[in-house]
Amino acid sequence: MKSYKLIYIFAIVLLTQANCCEGDFDTEPKYPKNAKGRPEYEWLVTVSAEQFNKDAVGSGWKWKSTERITENGETEAFVFVGNGYPLEYYFTPDSVWIFRYYQDRNIRRCSSLVYDETENLVVSPLIEYMQICRLDSSWMMTIEQAGDMGYFVNYYDRMLPFELNARMLGFEPVTE
Repeated sequence: MKSYKLIYIFAIVLLTQANCCEGDFDTEPKYPKNAKGRPEYEWLVTVSAEQFNKDAVGSGWKWKSTERITENGETEAFVFVGNGYPLEYYFTPDSVWIFRYYQDRNIRRCSSLVYDETENLVVSPLIEYMQICRLDSSWMMTIEQAGDMGYFVNYYDRMLPFELNARMLGFEPVTE
């Protein structure tokens, strides 16, 4: 009988400590702004040009989910309403293909691409701002700007070959 009381007291002590610590780790914003006024991922790791070429180039990336970055650097759930977003990508060594559904049409655009490994930036005339935060062979996490709507954290999964083929065939090209 005494052992049950000890376990009960121990459980209460643990629960009390867990409740006391709640929120202590959320005092800093997750996405503080850098000197250029853009949110920067707190745990940003350098994605070298070699890693970008190995893991991102030659693959299609399908959108999975999005979070909006608030003014105070926190994230909140976001659901796209209307046409135009989200975008999906296919990177080649010197270009980027962008797929999107817009006004009841499937659109594919191609543009030149340069990867800046000093800031993990994908630089292209068709991409307003894209910073790669995490990248491996199966998923990618980015911070992207969407015009006046602000900055977003987007999560992508690697497309399977048949998914990329469907995007390439099923989308009409648009030239600028």
